[in-house]
Amino acid sequence: MLDDRGTVVGWSRRAQELLGYPATAVIGRPAREVLLDPRDLPAAKNAAAMCRGAGGWFGVLAVRHRSGRIVEMGFRARALLRDGDVREWFLVGAPAAEVLEWQRDRAVLDGLFRRCPIGLVVHSPEMTILRVNRAVERFTGIPAASFRGMPTGALLVAEDARNSVERVRQVMQTGKSLVSSEQYARLERDPTRERAASVSAFRLEDPTGRVLGVAETVEDVTERHRARVRLALLAQAGARIGTRLDVGETAWELADVMVPLRLRLHQGGRGRQAAGGSGAAELRGPPRGVDTTRPGLQPPAL
Repeated sequence: MLDDRGTVVGWSRRAQELLGYPATAVIGRPAREVLLDPRDLPAAKNAAAMCRGAGGWFGVLAVRHRSGRIVEMGFRARALLRDGDVREWFLVGAPAAEVLEWQRDRAVLDGLFRRCPIGLVVHSPEMTILRVNRAVERFTGIPAASFRGMPTGALLVAEDARNSVERVRQVMQTGKSLVSSEQYARLERDPTRERAASVSAFRLEDPTGRVLGVAETVEDVTERHRARVRLALLAQAGARIGTRLDVGETAWELADVMVPLRLRLHQGGRGRQAAGGSGAAELRGPPRGVDTTRPGLQPPAL
């Protein structure tokens, strides 16, 4: 703590640990005499001028340790007013390396919420959404600020919402992280549009181990999911079609492979549907010219 003339009027135990001076050696003395090397006075005066002009300052200054060595310190200064309009300056400092590390951490956090192309959702212990990043905003078309307070799984169709809630609750309760789990993420306002997401999640804790919530990353992998389904179809078709040199048999084998895939791709990945459904109705009858009366040849079950 400095008064408006730069005299030390307060000194903490942490300051003594960092710089080696006991309180009795600095309180009541000008900071420039005790803590500054003469070569660093211009930088200190410049910082003081900016501090008076703006009512505060943040930056790095070289400070002299009691042993004589120079210590690079990061400082944040704020003006305090006492009775009678007396102004004093409250300085909080830490080794410059720690300050730079803190700045990098802040930059990473800011990047995750503002510029990261992968979705980020933070859930509270009460299973509500605390914050999402701009990637989630783009994915859903809803402003990021509107998510705060929503229940976990909000905006998803009921089935996908239940899976989302269970996934977050399990990570919250067990502390076991989830890595690249592929999930359906169909939006309630557009339930027929198939969406797949790769989800990872980990629990958030404070230094005492108290659970603060769960952070979840969500990457849209819909196109990759569809490509994998198509590759699986090709592999399945190669194994199941053309097992016999019979046109009718081959037609039924082709239908048996294609119909379930058609339903998966056009019904949002929900698997096979009853024969009366829209996807099956188009392919309900046997292929033209195929004899369905031959023993052992039955239409594929949908």
